[in-house]
Amino acid sequence: MSTTKNKQASIKKEVHKKNNRIVSKKKNKTSSRKTNRDNKSNKSDKSNKTNKTNSRKSVRKDSNYSIKLKKLLHLYYKKKELCDHIWIDGTISFGEMNDDDGDEIKYQDIFNQLIEFSKNNKLAVIVHIDSHGGSLQSGIMLYNLFKKFDKPLIGVVEYACASAATFPFMACDLRIVKPYSWFLIHQTSLYLGQSKFKEIRRIVYSLENTHKMMKKFWTTHAKISDTEIHQLLRSDTVLSPEYCIKYQIAHEIFEPNMVKKLKVSEIPDIDQTREVLLSTFIKDLPYLIRPELIQAAGLQKIVVYVDPIYRGYLYGLTVINLMLEIPIPITFIASSAIKTGNYMMSLFADESYLLNVLSYVELENSSYFKSGINTNDIIEDKFQSVIYFRKIIMNILKKKTKVPDKILQDIFTKGYIFTSEEAEKYHMFYKVIDPESKIFKINDDLDPPIKPTQIIM
Repeated sequence: MSTTKNKQASIKKEVHKKNNRIVSKKKNKTSSRKTNRDNKSNKSDKSNKTNKTNSRKSVRKDSNYSIKLKKLLHLYYKKKELCDHIWIDGTISFGEMNDDDGDEIKYQDIFNQLIEFSKNNKLAVIVHIDSHGGSLQSGIMLYNLFKKFDKPLIGVVEYACASAATFPFMACDLRIVKPYSWFLIHQTSLYLGQSKFKEIRRIVYSLENTHKMMKKFWTTHAKISDTEIHQLLRSDTVLSPEYCIKYQIAHEIFEPNMVKKLKVSEIPDIDQTREVLLSTFIKDLPYLIRPELIQAAGLQKIVVYVDPIYRGYLYGLTVINLMLEIPIPITFIASSAIKTGNYMMSLFADESYLLNVLSYVELENSSYFKSGINTNDIIEDKFQSVIYFRKIIMNILKKKTKVPDKILQDIFTKGYIFTSEEAEKYHMFYKVIDPESKIFKINDDLDPPIKPTQIIM
C-alpha cells in the first residue's frame, strides 16, 4: 500500500510541475506580447515625433535637402547682396494685354534682365513673385527660360502665386513661401467671343489636352496624387504655405527669426535719424520697401506716417510679408484714424504710436469677408478662400493684441471702432501718447521739405 501511495504522490508532483510549466509559458507569452506592444507603441511614438519634426516649417534636415539648397538658403538669408533680383508682380503676358495700370509683366523684359544678370559676377537670382497669373503660354515660356538659365534661381512667393505664375516658381532651384502668402492651381480658363460651333469644338479639344498636360506637370513636379490634383484643379482651392510644404511645392516657409534685425534701442533718437517718408501713391508702397532697395540705401530707420485712407486686409498682408524681411527698425505713427489694412501693418512694426486725442482704430467689414455668405450665390472655392483669409487675420489679431474674441467676431459682420483708450487697454499699439510728444515732430532739415499733407501712406 505504501508503494502505491508513493507512486500516486510522485504522479501528482509531475502533473503539478507540468501545470507550472504551462502557466509559466503562458505568462512568458503574455509578457512577450506586452513587450512587443510596448515596443510597437514606442516605435509609433517615435514615428509620430519624427513626423511632427518633419512637418515643421522647412525640410532642411531631409535627406533630399541637398548641399546646393543649403547654400542657396544661406545666400537668401545672409548674403542677399550677392544676388540679383527679378520681380514678377503683375499680369504675366507677351505684351499683348496693354494693361492700363502698368502691372503687366512682359516675357521679353524678364528675358532681357536675365541676359544682363548672366554677364555679372553675382552668385544667384532671387525671383520675387506676387502675381495672380496671366497668359498660360507666357507662364510656360518663363518656366522653360528659367530652367535654361545658367545661375541658380531662388523663388520667393511674396504674397500671391496663382495660375500662370506658378510655372516660373516651380522652375526655381530653391522655392520659399512667405508666412501670409497663398498659392493657387486651377483649370485653364478661356474667354470666348463670337465663335462658331466648329471653332468651339477645336477649342474644347485643345483645352482637354492642356488639362492633361497640367495634371501630368503637377503630379511629376510635386508630391500630389492624381485624385488630389483633380480636386485642386476642379475647385480652385487656395493653398496655405503649410500645404505647399506638404505637397513639396515649396522647400521652405520664410522664417523671420533668420533675419538679423536691428533694435530700435540700437538706433539714435528719431530727431537725429534719416527718415523715409513713403509716397502718397498706394500702389507704390510695396515697391518702396522692397528689401533690396532698403539694403542698397543704407537707411537707419523707417518712419511711416499713417493716414485714414482705407486699405484692405489683403493689401495689408502683402506689405506685412515684405516687412518681415527688412532688417531695419520700422516705426508706425498714427495721428488721426487708422483703418483695416494700415492697422494690420502696424502690428508688425518695431514700434507703433497712436495719438490719444481724436484718434481711433477702425477695423471695417469688407464685402469679401461678409459673414452672411450664401454658398448658393458664390462658388465653393470662393467660400474656402474667404475662410482661409479670415483665419489669417484672426490669428494675427489674437497673437498681436488682447482684443476679446467677442469683438473679433464682430469685425467680419459689422466692423468695430476702438477709441484711443480701448486701443491702449487691448495693447493694440506700442504706446498711446499725447500730441506734445517729440515723436510727432518732423525734422526741418529734411531735403526736400515735407508738408503734412504729403506724409501719408
